[in-house]
Amino acid sequence: TLFNLMVGNLPLQHGSIELGHNVEHAIFAQDQNESLDFDKTIFENAQEACSQKSEQQIRSFLGAFLFNGDGVKKKVGVLSGGEKNRVAMAIVLMQDSNLLLLDEPTNHLDMISKEILIRALKEFQGTILFVSHDHNFINQLATRVIELTPHGALSYQGNYEAYLHQRGDTHTAHEPKFKHREKKASKSNDDRDLHKKRHSIERSIEKL
Repeated sequence: TLFNLMVGNLPLQHGSIELGHNVEHAIFAQDQNESLDFDKTIFENAQEACSQKSEQQIRSFLGAFLFNGDGVKKKVGVLSGGEKNRVAMAIVLMQDSNLLLLDEPTNHLDMISKEILIRALKEFQGTILFVSHDHNFINQLATRVIELTPHGALSYQGNYEAYLHQRGDTHTAHEPKFKHREKKASKSNDDRDLHKKRHSIERSIEKL
């Protein structure tokens, strides 16, 4: 839902999303049915999306994602889920963008494909905003982790391991304060109960 709001697929109920004047973004969505033409070849899909690139540049990008030689002439419709993801990611990186919006980019990828993707994204010179449940992927690429909670968004500097460490420190730091407040509140409640009991006893004595 958050990603669809960011890319404009869902209307905002509150607030606004604004990109800078010089920002050129490219989107990698989970569903490749919307971004790829399954009746066309890998090369045709790439050429159509990146018409400003030469044939050699397109073949070079596709080759980096393991689509070499006559392999680029395969119809996208016959590819596996992981291969389609690789085609879509190659096309995203071919575009002249300085902001990448990636939704679960490692879905359907084997280990080799993930390493290729991570290496390509590390070489990207712009900003990458991605949604992922892949801890290793986050750990290798992230420089900031944003955690969404019922109380709002929490931002942590660093990769996934740094996020876990900081979150643990944060919880530990708050825990004694919470226990102290809880203990103080409990003592206050006990004092009130004792006062009520004493007042009740005094009234009973007056009636004698």
